[in-house]
Amino acid sequence: MGNGASFSGLPTVGDARGKMFLLNRLNGDYRFGVPLQGWVHRQNCHFIVANEPRKDRCRIFVQDRFKHFHVLSNDSIENAKLDVFLKAYSLFDEAIADMSLQRKDQSVLLNYASVSLTGSRAVLNIKPKLLNYYSNKKNRQHRLGWVMFDYPTETVACGTRTHQGDVIGDGGAASSDCVSVVDLLIASNFDYAGLPQHFKIR
Repeated sequence: MGNGASFSGLPTVGDARGKMFLLNRLNGDYRFGVPLQGWVHRQNCHFIVANEPRKDRCRIFVQDRFKHFHVLSNDSIENAKLDVFLKAYSLFDEAIADMSLQRKDQSVLLNYASVSLTGSRAVLNIKPKLLNYYSNKKNRQHRLGWVMFDYPTETVACGTRTHQGDVIGDGGAASSDCVSVVDLLIASNFDYAGLPQHFKIR
C-alpha cells in the first residue's frame, strides 16, 4: 500500500494478483488501506468521490443508495434502485470523459445493487430487472467496475437455449443454460463473449 501517508495509485490486475488491495473506511491511515473518508460521512449516497484524488493520484467513486426511496410498492422501489444503479455509470463516464487514458485507468466505481425497505431489514431483489436490462446488447457497458450484490447467484435467467442462442427462463434453479449476474460481470471483462444474445426472466 504505502508508508502510512500515501500510496502509488491503483494497481493493475496483474500487480494485484495474489495480493489484497485494501479500502479503508476506519480512518485516514494508509496502513489500513486507501482512506475513503468522503464515504464515511455520506453513506446511502447516489454518487460521490470517496477518497482524496489529489493526494491519492486516483479517484474512487461510490454509489451505495439502499434506502429512503420515497415510493410505495416494492416494484417501484426496485425500479428506482435500478435507475440509481444505472445512472452511476453515466455519471462515472461523465466524470472521466476529459481524463487522459492513464487517468481513466486510475479511476474505479464501486456500484452497489443492494436495496431494502425503508425502516425494515427486508432486502429487495433487483437482479431480475438488471438481468433483463442487460439482455439487450445495446445496454451493455464496456466496463462495469466493482459491483456489489446480496446473494449474487440466487437469481438466474435459465431454460432451454433456442436455435437463435437465446435463453428464456423464470428465475428458477440453475442449469447448463443459464445466466446469473456473476456470469454477466465476468463476461463484461471479455466484451461479453460467451453470453447469450438474449436472455430474460419472465
